[in-house]
Amino acid sequence: MPQTANDINLDHPLVRFLPRNWLPFAALIRLDRPIGTYLAFLPALMGLNLAMQYVPYDQRHFNDWLFWSAIFLFGAWTMRSVGCIWNDWLDRDFDSQVLRTQHRPIASGQVTSRAAFWLMAGLLG
Repeated sequence: MPQTANDINLDHPLVRFLPRNWLPFAALIRLDRPIGTYLAFLPALMGLNLAMQYVPYDQRHFNDWLFWSAIFLFGAWTMRSVGCIWNDWLDRDFDSQVLRTQHRPIASGQVTSRAAFWLMAGLLG
């Protein structure tokens, strides 16, 4: 498993085909580590499944369930990515002094604080 200095898994399917200059941003949103997205998505999926129980049987459509599942998955991924950026942005001075986190994109200078802020604003928009 090839690694770069910022510890991103270059063999991950979501990262493998990205341009080289996008890798720091992929590392910033932890694109190669989707467990946080799953943890945010599963309660939403359970809530959607519970809500579907109250839709009359003849009005239930798989396409509706699929549409709302996709919306919730995108929202979980977006908010988790924003959380990762916000954490790194707030801890940028501290992270550069800690051995485990000194290679994170903002702490190492691969992504400027301003670029991270605009990425976060774009995801929130």
